[in-house]
Amino acid sequence: MVGTPRYARIRKRIPPAFFEVSPEYSDALEIVNQIGIRERFIRYSIAALTITFGVVGLVSAFAPGGSAGSPVRLAIALAASVSTIPAAIVISRVNLGTVWWSKEASIKGANTAFVIYADLGVAIVLATFQSPMMALHGATLFAVIAGYVAHFVRLPVVIAHVTFTSLVIVACGIATVLLDYPVATSAYYTVVALMASNGIVVLLRTYTIDFQRAIARQLELASTDPLTEVRNRRGFLNTVASELRRGCLSGPFAIAMVDIDNFKQINDQHGHVVGDAVLIRIAQSLQDIAGPSAVVGRMGGDEFAIAAPLEREEAIRMARRITEVPHSIQGDVTITMSLGISVRRAKRTPVSASMVIAIVNATLASADLALLRAKASGRAGLSTTEAPS
Repeated sequence: MVGTPRYARIRKRIPPAFFEVSPEYSDALEIVNQIGIRERFIRYSIAALTITFGVVGLVSAFAPGGSAGSPVRLAIALAASVSTIPAAIVISRVNLGTVWWSKEASIKGANTAFVIYADLGVAIVLATFQSPMMALHGATLFAVIAGYVAHFVRLPVVIAHVTFTSLVIVACGIATVLLDYPVATSAYYTVVALMASNGIVVLLRTYTIDFQRAIARQLELASTDPLTEVRNRRGFLNTVASELRRGCLSGPFAIAMVDIDNFKQINDQHGHVVGDAVLIRIAQSLQDIAGPSAVVGRMGGDEFAIAAPLEREEAIRMARRITEVPHSIQGDVTITMSLGISVRRAKRTPVSASMVIAIVNATLASADLALLRAKASGRAGLSTTEAPS
């Protein structure tokens, strides 16, 4: 939350082409769990493909035109093929669902390192081939790596991959011409290899961008109150938990429960259209007063919640500003609000999802009890408490 401006509408949040995840949806594990991606299937499939690359390398090493006949070339090809076993084991332990969403592995740079390993491994094996035409044909294996690149790495790595593989393919094509292969045949194999390798990157990258943007849109709609355009209860809890897990609330933070006094009378006397207008106005006022570093949510009916990185005195000042802002209906009815505030002391950032959820729920429940005390004291009441440890 700290330093992360929030906007009222999803159209201001959707990233441009070549989607990079916005801070609003940076908790990749939570997102992947919500949308039900078969992450384990993807992970083991890529690990199996990695092993298959090793099998192809072994077969090609003993094929005519391959690495056979030169002990050095054969040793290099065999070493590259055998290396796919530990590489497959490593990739089988990486949560590729979260990498797909955030383009970041739990071990920083692991997905980029895997692409570099795969690109260099294929290029080295191709360099051991005695037949440049066989190497040019084998260069189409870059198309398989392109599938990983399109989904799991950031744009600079995509560009580097496309540049490197294109250079390798063109070099193989030139080598065939220099060894007196027909120019038309060499050009044909070169263009096919280039289209296969680079075309897959473009097509799959475009698809994954649009798919992620559609998911972000649906998550936004599912997490937003359609009337007030602040977070609904589900969205508020998820967003605060996500911010806490990312460390944005590792210091003191407060949750305030806000209730409009006698809101039922407003609906009964002035109608639901006026009541809706009041809710919209109050939601906007709460967001303006709390500021861009706060999460504001409508918890149901006329109850709102605010989560912000505030000390106790700062939270009280915010609450007083909320109660002191004048609101009226048709000039004759004054709207007042009661607030209950729960403040949590600074602690180390929790690491487990269950711990984060427990902290958010405990702080929210504490604020709710403070709200009950505030309402018992009369209109525009205010009560504060410290969240349980």
